[in-house]
Amino acid sequence: MTPETRDATGAFFPLATWVQEQLTTAPRQALNNLHHALLKHSGNNLNDDIAAIAIRKTD
Repeated sequence: MTPETRDATGAFFPLATWVQEQLTTAPRQALNNLHHALLKHSGNNLNDDIAAIAIRKTD
């Protein structure tokens, strides 16, 4: 996982931490949550594309 989105101070989006908070979230909702979190982190300044996939592992 390589986060590229930065905030106004230049700090990268904390993707690994964010993922841990989404483990019980349905994949579609996790992707929606990610988009909103990236917008918030960047101050609504996403100036690049986003590619993400969410997969639910079942037993």
